[in-house]
Amino acid sequence: DKTKVLSDAEFEVYKDGKKVETLRTDKTGKVTSQKLEPGTYTLKETKAPQGYKLLKEEIEVVVEANKVVQVQVENAKELGSLQVIKKDAESGKVLE
Repeated sequence: DKTKVLSDAEFEVYKDGKKVETLRTDKTGKVTSQKLEPGTYTLKETKAPQGYKLLKEEIEVVVEANKVVQVQVENAKELGSLQVIKKDAESGKVLE
């Protein structure tokens, strides 16, 4: 569902390989940083919202003076699997 907003995702912001900030999405799924100087930054998700996969790719962002940069990130849900094994009630042996 691409319309669902996700809170509690954490991102580290890097410039020239050095971490400059850690950001966390709020209940609206948004996060804002107002203290970045112009330049090229890398965003790395360090914590995905509960039930979602961590984003593997880093995101490059170019910040320009007096401009707002918007980045949309999509997280895939974590999926599990189910295995059913039938056993004989008396012997405990697996039935085929």
